[in-house]
Amino acid sequence: MSNYPPTDKSLFGVWLTVKLLAEAEPSFTESAIRNYVFNAASRHTSKGPIPGNGLAPHISRIGAKVLINHGGFLCWIDGNRDAGGSSTSPTDYTQPIRPAECGKTAFNGKQGNRRQK
Repeated sequence: MSNYPPTDKSLFGVWLTVKLLAEAEPSFTESAIRNYVFNAASRHTSKGPIPGNGLAPHISRIGAKVLINHGGFLCWIDGNRDAGGSSTSPTDYTQPIRPAECGKTAFNGKQGNRRQK
């Protein structure tokens, strides 16, 4: 069950810049959101692969502009609430979190970093 108040309009159709998302969700600073975006996708280093944090399906990059799906971000937060930053968390970060899992309305659920029409 979600702690967010019900809204008439779905937040899954709203794409915000990092600055606007920080204004909409004052619990998160711009720096924290930029860190989440930087660590969103899995990456490889000389010491081996580093798993992403699972936010990648909710990020769209258009040139230098980074847009984050507001509803997807809130759903991602709900999905990480019990993880507590532990690397042994049972959460599967390779799959996008579905709205049904966090009590939200429909979302197209397409993976990737490009916005679909």
